[in-house]
Amino acid sequence: MKQKTPPVKLQFWQKACAVLWGAFLVCLAMVCGAVYFWGKEQSYESELSAHLNDQAAMIQQLAKDVSALESRGSSALPALWRVYGQQYEAHQAALEIYENGQQAYSGLSEACIPQARRQELLVQPGQRMRLVYATPAGRRLFIAAALPESLGQIVVVYSADMEPFYRQWEQILQLLCLAGGMAAVVYAAVLYALLRWMYQPLEKVTSAARALGCGQFSARAAVNRKDEFGELASALNGMADTVQSQMGQLQAVADQRQRLLENMAHELRTPLAAVSGWAETMRGVHLSPEEQAEALDSILFESRRAAELSRRMLELSVLQHDAAIEKKPVAVPQLLQHVQTAMLPLAKNRGVALQVGEAAFETVPGDGALLESLLGNLCENAIKASSPGGVVRLGCEIRDKKCFWVRDYGRGMSRETLENLGQPFYREDKARSRREGGAGLGVALCFEIARQHGARLQYFSRPGEGTLAMVEFEKA
Repeated sequence: MKQKTPPVKLQFWQKACAVLWGAFLVCLAMVCGAVYFWGKEQSYESELSAHLNDQAAMIQQLAKDVSALESRGSSALPALWRVYGQQYEAHQAALEIYENGQQAYSGLSEACIPQARRQELLVQPGQRMRLVYATPAGRRLFIAAALPESLGQIVVVYSADMEPFYRQWEQILQLLCLAGGMAAVVYAAVLYALLRWMYQPLEKVTSAARALGCGQFSARAAVNRKDEFGELASALNGMADTVQSQMGQLQAVADQRQRLLENMAHELRTPLAAVSGWAETMRGVHLSPEEQAEALDSILFESRRAAELSRRMLELSVLQHDAAIEKKPVAVPQLLQHVQTAMLPLAKNRGVALQVGEAAFETVPGDGALLESLLGNLCENAIKASSPGGVVRLGCEIRDKKCFWVRDYGRGMSRETLENLGQPFYREDKARSRREGGAGLGVALCFEIARQHGARLQYFSRPGEGTLAMVEFEKA
C-alpha cells in the first residue's frame, strides 16, 4: 500500500513571506501591465495619427489632381496612380486604387496582401475606415477612403507596415517581464532574509517556551531587543523566573513534607514498638506484680508520647494550612497568669523556680489560646533545659516594639542547634528528648504561632550559659 506523503507545514514567517511575495507579484503584474498597455496604446495612437494625417493629405491632393485631369479623360489616371504609388513607396507606404469596385492600381507585393475579406473596401464617400490585417509579410495597417462622388466611384487604400511597431512592443513586453521577474526574485530574496531575521527572536522565545513545557525551568529566551519580541522575551523570562521560584518553593515544601513524614514514622515507631513489645511480653510471659506495673507504666508513657506527637502534628498542620487567625486584643496580665498557673506543676516537679514579671503593656493583638500555647511551650522547654534549683523567668517589655521573653540559665544550645531550630522533629539530644517525651515539634509550633501573629521569634543561647527566647511583635 502506497504511503501518503505528509503535508508540508509552513511556519508563520514562511506563510507571511509567500503571501507578501504573491501580493507583490500581483501588484507588479498590474503595474507592468498598465504601463505596457498604456504606453502601447499611446504609441499606437501616435503612429496611427501620423498615418491618418499622411493619408488625409494625400487624399486631398489626389482629389485635386483627379479633378484637374477630368478634362483629359480616364486615360491619364493610371499614370497619376503610378506617380502617387511611387511617391509613397519612398515613405515605406503603399497605395491601392479601386475604380467601380475593380482594382486599378496596387503597390502591394503578393506577401503584403491580406487573406481575409477586405472590409475597408466598403467605405462610403466622405468616410474613412482603418483596419489592421495579418499578412504573410506581417501585420499591416490599411486606411481606406472614398473620393467625392463627383469624381466617380474611386476608393483609395493607404497601407503601412505595422510589424516593426508590434515587434518593438513585444520586445518591450519581454523586457518588462524580464525586469519584473528580476525584481520579483530580488524582492523574494530580500523579503525571505528580512522575515527570517525578524522571526529568529520568536524562534528563540518558542524554543524557550518548549523547554519550559518539558520541565527545563532554567531555560530562558536570549533576546536583547527593544521591540515587541524583546517585550515578549522579557515577559516569558519573567514568567519562567516566577515558575522556577514557585517550583523551587514547591520542591522545598515537598522535601520538607517528605522529611516530616519520614521523621514522624520514625518517631511513632519507637513508642509503638515499646507498646507492642510490652504487650507481647505480658501476653506470653507470667510477670510479677512489680513487673506488670513497670510494663503498664511504660505502655502508658509511650502511648501518651504518641498521643502528644499526634496532637502537636495536628496543631502544626492546622496552623500551616488554615486561613489567617482572627486577632483580638488579648489582656497581657491574664495571659501571663494563665501561663504561670499551667507551668507551675512542671516547674515544681523539676525543682525549678518559675518567676513571672509584671505586665509592661495591657493588651496585645492575637489569639489568646495560641499565645498561651506559645509562651507555655517556651516555658516548658526552658524548665526542661534547667537543672534542679535553676530559675526560669517569663516577662514582657516594650523596646522598639512589644515583646515577650523567656530566660533560663540551663545547658544552653550550640550554634548548629540554633540554626536548625524550627525544623519539625529536630532535637539536639534525641535520647534525652525521648526520655522526656519530646518529639522536636514544640519549637516548630512556636515559630508557626509567631508567624501567624506577625511576630518574630528569636533565640539567643550559648552552651552552659542558658537561653533567651524573645517574641517581638511587628506593631508596637
